[in-house]
This record gives sequence, C-alpha cells and structure tokens, in this order.
Amino acid sequence: MLEPHFYLTSYTQLTGNGVADFPPLDRANPERTLALLNLTETDAVDWWNRRGQLYQSHYERLKVTLDTPLPEIESAFTRIRRVSDQVVVNLAYESLCVLRLLTPDGLRSEWPRWPSRSDQRRFIRAELAITRHREFSAGIGETRNGFKCVSLLSG
Repeated sequence: MLEPHFYLTSYTQLTGNGVADFPPLDRANPERTLALLNLTETDAVDWWNRRGQLYQSHYERLKVTLDTPLPEIESAFTRIRRVSDQVVVNLAYESLCVLRLLTPDGLRSEWPRWPSRSDQRRFIRAELAITRHREFSAGIGETRNGFKCVSLLSG
C-alpha cells in the first residue's frame, strides 16, 4: 500500500499532466533520446532483427528480400532505373539508400546478429529513437469531457 498523496504513474503520465516536459527528440544524438525513453541496445537489436517487417515497402519496391545481398539490391535498382520514369526511379533510389543502411556486408551466412558497420548501427538507433519518440509523445493522452485520458506505454 502506498502512503497518502502517492500514486503509481508512468513517465507518459507525468509528461501528460504537466509534472514534467516530454523530452525533445535529439536527432544529432539518438543515443541520448533512447536513454531518455528508457530504450536500450537490446531494443535497437530487436529493431534490427525486425527490419524485414519494418521496411517491407522498401524491399518490395526493389523486388528483393531481407536475405538479398547488397550487390543484388543495387542490380535491382539499376534494372528499375533503365525501364522506369523519374518518379519511380526516385522512389527506388530512396529504397536503395535505406537498404544500403540495412543490409550487412558479405555473404548472408556471415551476417552478424547486429551490424558491424557504425553507420548502420547509428541509422538503426536513429530510426528507433525517431519512431519511439513519436509513439510515446502521441501516447501522452488527450482531454475528453474534462478528463485527461492517458495511455500507458512501455519501452
């Protein structure tokens, strides 16, 4: 039992009821944002391991899969560039850029559980920070009929 005047709450509730400001998104330092949102390296590894699902539209746009090595992804882009109009090429190029940051180097059988390239690790941390920050800040709640409605989120 809690002492009088104490209650269980979450960071989301504190930021939603004015006790604390929701932390700003620090795009220059995604690790700082992750720490403020109580997200760990384990969360980033989980994000990495779900990249096929999270970035499905990019894989589909280039007609490749999560298991496709980077040279084949680049070849898929080249084929699209040869036969498509500029709008389609621009979308395909966006997907190529994203997939370059998601596809490990080397043979599929040698791919690590977590990327070895620092630019890939930074991209994954930044994507996780941006997405979770947006989700958590949206979960602060809203006022309905004079009552503050708050959703409880966990990392």
